[in-house]
Amino acid sequence: MTTRKKTQLTLRLPDDVVALLDELVAAGAADSRAEAVATMVSRDHRRQLQDRDAAIYAAEALKEPTEDEKSYRAWLRTRRYPPLDDTDWEAVTAASASGTPDA
Repeated sequence: MTTRKKTQLTLRLPDDVVALLDELVAAGAADSRAEAVATMVSRDHRRQLQDRDAAIYAAEALKEPTEDEKSYRAWLRTRRYPPLDDTDWEAVTAASASGTPDA
């Protein structure tokens, strides 16, 4: 297990936030207030990165596809895929295991 370097900070937080931190520690969700704060900051940072990525994907989705993308999508529509419900998938898996070609 790698130990990360830690820096001590002095924070002034509203009483209700401190009460929330204490509840998390009492419930066993964190070993200390510091761990609870670090977890919250880390999660918020991860959420911000996810929001940024979602905005990038949304902007890409609005773009007109290139000719290569249109061609690839048309080709994909001609492909056959195994059924997704459990019963049929079991039959496909069994046929695959026995070496028979897909139906």
